[in-house]
Amino acid sequence: MVVSDKALYYEFGSCRLDIENRQLVNNGEPILLAQKTFEILCFFVQNAGKVLRKEELLDKFWEEEYFEETNLAQQIYRIRKAIKDEDTGETYVNTIRKYGYRFTADVREIYDHSDRLKSLKNSSHVESNNFSAKDISSEYLNGASTQFQQLSDKTLENSIQEPISKKISFLDKKNWGFIVGGIIILSLLGYFYFSSNQDEAFTDINSIAILPFKQIGEKSDEKIGLGLADTLISRFSNQSEITVIPTITITKYINENNNNPLEIGQKLGVDAVLTGTIQKSDNATRINIQLISVTQKTPIWTSKIDTELSDIFSLQDSIAEQVTKKLPLLLVNYSKDLAELKYTKNHDAFIAYSTGLSFWGMHAPIGFNKAIKEFEKAIEKDPKFSLAYAYMADSYAHLIVPAGVIGKKNEVVKKGINAAHKALELDPSCAEAMSALALIYANTDKQKEAFELMEQSVKLKPNDSHARHRISWMYANKGQIEKAIEEMRIAQSLDPQSAHMNLFLAKMLIYTDKPDEAMSYINKAKELEAMSYVSDNLLAKAYEQKRQFDKAEKELKKLSIYGDVKAALCRIYAQNGKKELARKLLNEALKKWGDKELNYELILAHVALGDEEIAIKELEKFLENIGDRLYLVKYDFALDPIRNNSTFIQLLEETEEKQGW
Repeated sequence: MVVSDKALYYEFGSCRLDIENRQLVNNGEPILLAQKTFEILCFFVQNAGKVLRKEELLDKFWEEEYFEETNLAQQIYRIRKAIKDEDTGETYVNTIRKYGYRFTADVREIYDHSDRLKSLKNSSHVESNNFSAKDISSEYLNGASTQFQQLSDKTLENSIQEPISKKISFLDKKNWGFIVGGIIILSLLGYFYFSSNQDEAFTDINSIAILPFKQIGEKSDEKIGLGLADTLISRFSNQSEITVIPTITITKYINENNNNPLEIGQKLGVDAVLTGTIQKSDNATRINIQLISVTQKTPIWTSKIDTELSDIFSLQDSIAEQVTKKLPLLLVNYSKDLAELKYTKNHDAFIAYSTGLSFWGMHAPIGFNKAIKEFEKAIEKDPKFSLAYAYMADSYAHLIVPAGVIGKKNEVVKKGINAAHKALELDPSCAEAMSALALIYANTDKQKEAFELMEQSVKLKPNDSHARHRISWMYANKGQIEKAIEEMRIAQSLDPQSAHMNLFLAKMLIYTDKPDEAMSYINKAKELEAMSYVSDNLLAKAYEQKRQFDKAEKELKKLSIYGDVKAALCRIYAQNGKKELARKLLNEALKKWGDKELNYELILAHVALGDEEIAIKELEKFLENIGDRLYLVKYDFALDPIRNNSTFIQLLEETEEKQGW
C-alpha cells in the first residue's frame, strides 16, 4: 500500500490522524499522545503495509540518544492502546518476529478540508470531539445547543459559577449551549490529560525487579517470600515489553539485612521495584504490596490483600492481578489455566519449592544437591507441580560434570531427563524444563536437540537471562560467535549484577579479539565478587591477548595454589621468553596434579612451548568429553599456533559430527 506523506489527515478503522494539528481521534474521542509516540504513529501510517525493521525505527527516532529496544517496545504498546478498535479489538501494528513491525490498516488519505467534510458525511463514526477551530461545524454547535436545552435550569445553575453567569448574561440560549459544550469539552480534555499522565507513571517502566517478600513477626515459612516473588517472575517473564530480573539474581536479597528496596533497584539498574510484606495472624494473612519508582525515588502505588495463607495459589493469583492492573504490559500471554499447570495450591509443597529455590540460587554443587531434596519434598506433596520438576531437572543438569568425575554421570543424566520430561508432560510450555533438558543434552553430545530446545525456551521467556546465556554458548559451539555475543549482551543487560554474566560476555569478547572491552566487564565482575578465581584468571587471559605478559603473570600469581593456574603461568612464561622456567614449572605441576587435573590448560601450555605433537594428543583426550565447551577449541586464540595442523582440523570436524552439528 502506497500512502502519501502530504495528506492533511489519515483515516483508518475507527481513527483519524490529524497531521496539521498533531491530534489523534479514536471513535470520536481525542487521544493525547506524547510527541515521539505521535511521530512514530505517523511514520507507521505513512508506511502502511511495509515491514519496518526495528533498527530502522531506532535509528530514526532515537538518533544520537541513549536507547534500548525496550524503548521502542514501550512506544508500540502506547500506539496499540491508543488506536485499538473497541468493536473489533484490532490494534493494526503487527509484530514480525525477530525483525520488526507492520502497520496493517487500510488507510484513507484526505488532502484538503473539503475532502475531509465529504469524508465526515460518509463516515459512520461520531466525530464531534475534534476541537480544531478550523474544523468545528455548525452541525456540532447546534448539537451542543440542543443538548444544553435538554438540561434543567437546576443543572445549569449547578454547572456555572455565579460570577461567570453575571459576566455573560447577555448571551442567548444558543450561546449558552456553546459555553456549556465548551466546558464539557475542557472537562473531557482535562480528564484525558490527567488520565494520560497517571498512566504515564506506569507505562514508563521498562524494567522491574520483583524482590522476595519479607515476613513480619512469625519466623516460620521464611522462604515463602522468595517463592511468591519467583511465581510472579515466572508468570511475567513470557513477555518482551518489560524486563523482569530473573529469580537467580533476586535470591541474594532474601537476607533480612537487605531492607532497602530503592538501593537494590539502583544496584540492579531497573526502573521500578515491586516489594511486599507478609503478616500472619493464625490462618489469616495480610500481604502489603508496593511498587517503587527507582528513578523518582518514591512509591507510586501501594495495595494490600487479605487472605488465608493456606490458599497459596489464590494468593499468587491475587497479587498477579493487582500488579497487572497497574502494569498491563506484564499481562501479555497470561493464562490462569496455564498458571495452574506451573504452580501449586498446596501450602507445604510451595514452602519446600521455595526453600529449594534458595539452595538452587547458590549455583554450586552443594546447593544443587540440597535443592533436589527440597524439590522432591514439594513433588511428594503435589505430584503435579511442574516447576518443581523443572528446577529439579535443572539442578541435575548442573551436576552432570561433577558427577562425571566420580563415575555417576549416567545416573545423574537419567534422573535429570526424567524430571524434565515429567515437567513437560504436565506443562508442555514449561520454558524452565526445556532449558534444563537443553543443558543436559548439551553435555551428552546432543547439541542440535539442545539448541532447538533453547530456541523454544527463549521464545517463551525472552527476558530470562540464563536462557539467553545458554543459547549464547550454543551459538558459539555452532560456529556463530557474533550471534553468541549478541545473545550474551542481552543476557548481561537483563542481569547486570551477575558476575557470571559479565564474565561470560568478557570471555566471548576475548574470543573475538576485543580484550579492552572484555576487561571492562571483568572489572565489573570483580566489583560484584571481589575474591573471584574466574575474574583474575580471565583478566590474565585478556592481558595475554594484549601481550602484556608481566601483568598477566601478576594476576595468575594471585591464584598460584591451583593446578590449572600453574599450567597457565607456564604458558605466560613461555611466551615471555622464559621457556626454561616454564618447563620446570610444568613438570612440577604434572608431578603434583597429573594431566587430568591440568586438563585444558595443559594443552595450551604445550602449544606455547612449541610441543605441537604432545598438544594434539592431549587435545584428542580432551575432546572425548568436551560436552558443552566446544567453543573453547573453536575460538581460543591460545590454540592459533596449531589451528592449521591437519590432525587438529580432523579432530574438530569429528567432534562436531559426533555432537550432531
